[in-house]
Amino acid sequence: MHALLNELKKRDEGMSFDDFLSMVGMGTSISEALKISSTGTIKETIGLLLKNYHLSELNSNASHQFDRLCNLEKEVSEKELFGELQRAIKDNNLEKTLGNAIAILILNYIRAYHLLDDVDVITLWFTNRALQEFSSASFAQNIRSKTSTWMLDDLIRYCFKVVRDQHDSIALDKLLYGNDTYRFEEKGNRLKFKMDVYPNYPSQRSSKISSVLAILEQLGLIETHGNIKRLTHDGSKILEDWLHARAS
Repeated sequence: MHALLNELKKRDEGMSFDDFLSMVGMGTSISEALKISSTGTIKETIGLLLKNYHLSELNSNASHQFDRLCNLEKEVSEKELFGELQRAIKDNNLEKTLGNAIAILILNYIRAYHLLDDVDVITLWFTNRALQEFSSASFAQNIRSKTSTWMLDDLIRYCFKVVRDQHDSIALDKLLYGNDTYRFEEKGNRLKFKMDVYPNYPSQRSSKISSVLAILEQLGLIETHGNIKRLTHDGSKILEDWLHARAS
């Protein structure tokens, strides 16, 4: 959404959504983010990434193995990619913003893949609820049948349409209570940034996840080692007890 709004803000006359989508062919930036030689279909891209972990095609077992092997200390991890994403946003680099964002989604897809097949009680409890919302599990389910035929550009276009639909749905819900949060308006087939409402966009907002992590650390449920946060013994036990209680 940030990438779309940033491009709209540059154009007083606005632009059509299709015109914007035509700008975002980002296969090269995604391969650079994932540290792989090239990209093709989503399935081929995932295969090249798994090869770096000595894993073959994506299945439930490979998903489990990747989730274990691709930890926060790896060069290609959500933590590192998110840092690159923040820098790209700050530098107003559209290509790298989208490249790192899609790379994060690909890692999430691989990690979540096993949730669609595993039948243990806890996983079923989680997946049944996650599929009802916009989540890693629902994202994996929605694109699973398309990975053999979709190129990365198709995935980018799909993601933008989902994000736009989410924006419209949330903004409409808030508008019913008198709070207009639409960042752009649609006139004919053109989208126009609402400069009169958001003249200072993008403005920096504090990260909610940082506040949550700070509270969990104060409660002794997580700890930090070398800039990496992990569950403490108490945190692990509480999470395990909570999962078993809700799955029983």
